[in-house]
Amino acid sequence: MRRMIGVPPNVSLGGFVGDRLVAMAGYVVSPRVKLRHKGHVVGVYVAPEWRGSGLALALLGRLVAEARAAGLQILTLSVTVGNPAARRLYRRLGFVTYGTAPGSLLVDGVPWDEELMALMLDDPSVEAGTRPR
Repeated sequence: MRRMIGVPPNVSLGGFVGDRLVAMAGYVVSPRVKLRHKGHVVGVYVAPEWRGSGLALALLGRLVAEARAAGLQILTLSVTVGNPAARRLYRRLGFVTYGTAPGSLLVDGVPWDEELMALMLDDPSVEAGTRPR
């Protein structure tokens, strides 16, 4: 795993096999004063041949650690309803659902809902990857 391009306080990470980028994830932080305590996870992708390998868990675990080290209090994300693998991954890391955004995505004219999730980074009882399910 390597830290990639990202203008602080934003972070982008990449998962590499040799010199080949096979996974990526990042978070962005709003420049607005009242929102600087939280980051929003973006750009999570793992190449199909590496899915199920544990790479996504390692990459997102590192992203959570980076957010904590940066002093963020909350990480948020959205996951398309109907993507159980991603949902399981985020739950394993300790993210909890706080709502649903109906019709949030429009793909080929078809609306898809998004599940909204958050991880409270300043809660000492929550450690990435160890939260009870």
